[in-house]
Amino acid sequence: SSNTFLRILNLRFNNFNGTLPNFGTNLNIYNIDISHNAFTNEIPGFTNLSNLRTLSLNNNSFTSIGEPGSLSNLHNYYAHNNQLTGEIPNFSGCTNLRQLTLYNNQLTAYKVGSFKSLYRIRYFDLSNNQLNQTAQNNILLDLFDNWNAIKRGGVTVNLRGNTNNLGVNETPSDEVKEKALILVQNGWNITVNGGLS
Repeated sequence: SSNTFLRILNLRFNNFNGTLPNFGTNLNIYNIDISHNAFTNEIPGFTNLSNLRTLSLNNNSFTSIGEPGSLSNLHNYYAHNNQLTGEIPNFSGCTNLRQLTLYNNQLTAYKVGSFKSLYRIRYFDLSNNQLNQTAQNNILLDLFDNWNAIKRGGVTVNLRGNTNNLGVNETPSDEVKEKALILVQNGWNITVNGGLS
């Protein structure tokens, strides 16, 4: 906390555990890589770290995500291969987010509006979670509104491998699949269980 000029933290491939600090006094930090460790509990929100560009939190044992706030320069948020449960929080404060990976977790819900204003996003991987039809519908409807606001192609969305608590595949509704197909026709790549057709 006394390293106010810290800019890069790379602790990957160790056996560090416990709770990760929020780096609230490290306002110059722009790259945090603590991947491949044994950190637990909640991923901090890292509020107001306006210089933060990349967060590599993957391959740990985090169990939940604190809602990110005012991370205006964050481009990459990697939190795959954890033990995340509960709701995907609101990422609307991450206005420059390009990549979000949350695959191989146990996430069950989505906060409506979280992805709606991420106009620079290029890649979502939410595969292999427990997002039910309602959650997947809300994600795709928000992304359809996102595209309607700023029409562009080249966005990848992976929802494959989401199951319910009985292990049965969950898919978006047919009505929402039709909207997803419009995105595909406009240069998006969207993958769901069983395909969109």
